Amino acid sequence: LADHFTWLWMIMILLLIVTLGATIFKFQGEGEIQYILSASGVKLTGIDKQTATISELPFYIGGLVLILMCFFTLIMFKSLKRQLSLARLTGFVYFIVLVALGFASFLGTYFTKEENVSVSLGAGFYMIVLGFPLVLLAIRGIKKDKDLIDSVNRLR
Repeated sequence: LADHFTWLWMIMILLLIVTLGATIFKFQGEGEIQYILSASGVKLTGIDKQTATISELPFYIGGLVLILMCFFTLIMFKSLKRQLSLARLTGFVYFIVLVALGFASFLGTYFTKEENVSVSLGAGFYMIVLGFPLVLLAIRGIKKDKDLIDSVNRLR
């Protein structure tokens, strides 16, 4: 019972860190200018280390939705059937966020307006990717708990 709670709490903490502004990608063209993609949008960092926000993409909304879904999955422990279905929905939405993140990695040429763009991964990217196996482990733990309770109910 406790293992899937641990996984869900870890997912919520990782997503909270990413939502608060951890760097997901850094795009760098041929010059000294870097474009930093975080949950709050795209920031431009110049030669003199001054930053300017050039695009406010709402990546934080995906993080907040996943945090809320994990929280509601946690508090639905009385009904394991609903908890399992919500955990599976959370896994599906998490997969969609990962696919959107994959597409965002190809946006470097869009932001920099240059042909040759190097993409470096930030800590936020690794935190988001690390959370997906934790969702799968939480789903597996909830399913095991449901199967155990169902087998106990059959013995009654």
